[in-house]
Amino acid sequence: MFMIKNIRLELFVFALITINIFVSYKFDNNINDLFHSLYSDYNKDYIIEFFVKITELGDSLWFFSIFFALLFFSLFFKKTNLLNNSLFQYIKNFSLSGIVYLAATGIVIQLIKHLVGRPRPNHTNSFEVLEFNFFTLNSDFHSFPSGHASTIFIVCLLCGALLPRLKYFFYSFGILVAISRVVVGAHFVTDIVGGILVSIIVYKTLNFFFQKNFSFLKLRSITNDRLSLNIYFIIIFSLIALLLTIGPTIDLYISSLFYFGDRQFLLQSYFLITTIFRKFLMPLILIYILFLPMLSKQNLVKKIFFKYVFSLKDIAFIWVAMLFSLVGVVNFLLKDFWGRARPNDILQLGGEGIFTPWYKLSYSCYTNCSFVSGDASVGFSIIVLYFITKKIIYIYLSVLLGSLLGFIRIAEGGHFFSDVIFSYLVVTVATMFLGFLYYKQYDK
Repeated sequence: MFMIKNIRLELFVFALITINIFVSYKFDNNINDLFHSLYSDYNKDYIIEFFVKITELGDSLWFFSIFFALLFFSLFFKKTNLLNNSLFQYIKNFSLSGIVYLAATGIVIQLIKHLVGRPRPNHTNSFEVLEFNFFTLNSDFHSFPSGHASTIFIVCLLCGALLPRLKYFFYSFGILVAISRVVVGAHFVTDIVGGILVSIIVYKTLNFFFQKNFSFLKLRSITNDRLSLNIYFIIIFSLIALLLTIGPTIDLYISSLFYFGDRQFLLQSYFLITTIFRKFLMPLILIYILFLPMLSKQNLVKKIFFKYVFSLKDIAFIWVAMLFSLVGVVNFLLKDFWGRARPNDILQLGGEGIFTPWYKLSYSCYTNCSFVSGDASVGFSIIVLYFITKKIIYIYLSVLLGSLLGFIRIAEGGHFFSDVIFSYLVVTVATMFLGFLYYKQYDK
């Protein structure tokens, strides 16, 4: 009885949606019209192509492969004594849980699909005529509910249970991927909602069952003291980077939003806001990071570092980290050798160069190229002070300043969205690596 109470809202909404699909297509038609109206501009192909690509993230094969791989490697590393017992048990139980939750969701979805037999949008003659093929094996009539939507959302529910502080980000990620099924014409919106509801119902039901019977299969969150805020931001930026990798045309879509034709973008280099950010804010950030720590014993300067006084080895680490991440990796290795043309230099936005996804080496540019954003990297580089002072505010400042400088460059046509996202990952991971060596050396 308690179990039914726990999922009664989801069951009620699912029942309403199921009744709706047997009564009328009107709701789905209205939502489909809304989607089509969003594609009425000239750059619609970019966003459609993005959704076509990311819809693959709803394929359960990817996640079964990941969970089985985790299970195999946990057993292998345990056998070779590379994992301690507690970590081995955690990874093993997480892998088994993932397989069980995913399989259970898939079974329920397939049973309903075969029972209902609703035609897919791209396999029905008219939205005004209700056509159903009950108890069918024909996949053209397996529209309700969406398997891809249920798959990605059950995975996001599992990730949310693992990292509760990021659960709403995971849910948003899952909804975005689920929406792609409507864009590609494989499902109606009610199919998506139905798939998500099934995943929630299965998730809550199994949680209740495992709590009483197989407690090791009930997911346990990673405690907050095990992960720093910095790791949470890395996870967020990494998942955004995953979307940009699978659906690179979103770069073109975002940049085109700021392009007005005739090589004119929303911001120009001589605009006041551009001057403030690029000519004043960036130098101030560099002065704050590189030079002011040398004066941190002075009371006034100490206050702006939140009462932290830098030692000589701290200052040496800051300089080494900045030279390594900004000069070595960002400018020398990536910007001068990656060859990615900037938005204002590509054919689609008034230039003559060729657009390439971030992961492709190109010869469209020969020096100071688009990937990654140098300006954004300067803003993100303030993270180095976090590894010295352990002041959480520097994590927030890093994300804020880097994102603001990155937005200015995107609106100016100087960088793609992916250039900014990866500049964060490059700078942060490079600095983390040096920070690990630094603390290992000085055992702080």
